[in-house]
Amino acid sequence: MTTAAEQKDQKEQKAPVNQRYWRQLDILPPERLADVHFTVVGAGAIGSWAVLTLAKMGAQHISVWDDDRVDEHNVSNQLYGPDEIGNAKVHALADWLYPLTGVNLANHDLRVEKGRALVFSPRTVLVAAVDNMETRKLLWEIAKTSPSVQLFVDPRMGGEVLRLYAVRPTDPQHQEFYEANLYGSKDAEQLPCTAQSIIYTAQFAGAFIASVVASFLRGGDYAKETVFDCRSFRIISSTEV
Repeated sequence: MTTAAEQKDQKEQKAPVNQRYWRQLDILPPERLADVHFTVVGAGAIGSWAVLTLAKMGAQHISVWDDDRVDEHNVSNQLYGPDEIGNAKVHALADWLYPLTGVNLANHDLRVEKGRALVFSPRTVLVAAVDNMETRKLLWEIAKTSPSVQLFVDPRMGGEVLRLYAVRPTDPQHQEFYEANLYGSKDAEQLPCTAQSIIYTAQFAGAFIASVVASFLRGGDYAKETVFDCRSFRIISSTEV
């Protein structure tokens, strides 16, 4: 004899996919995401919440690259729990994602570095959820030479301030704009270790990434650059496409 919970689970499994997303059908139907592949580099504070948010929104094809392990200080601002300390972040993220969304994550316990090829599907959104400018530059150079990458998203977080870039890597105007905002790590703002990250800024980042993806897929307007102050709930600046 099946329990009520098991009967509910069986019913949900048999339900059409659209029923899961029916509250957002007039905002972003899941069909818009059907052939889009998301490559997320970085499974930390921004990457873990971005992956969860994209999957909840309807993304079915997500791959994540990161060679880092869960540390104790990650538990406060990332998706992971205390029991996962020491585990590979990409494996822990995959273990969280399927029960919560039904999405099987393609996880790569590897660092993206020069000489290591990334293979993209025909319609790819590349998210650079990394914590240093050198890796951002490398990913940008990869994106510029990969026609399959239709949107490049670069979230940057410092304490309670979020900066998000969303550009088309094959568009010369977007290239010029984005490259003017690439600089060396030594020129980045240096925050104390105890003032670098807090969960609500990371979660805002995940939401902003999903929102700009939705706008892109609808063919609507979105900002090439957004700077958001999470403390005052104020957009400091926004540069439209």
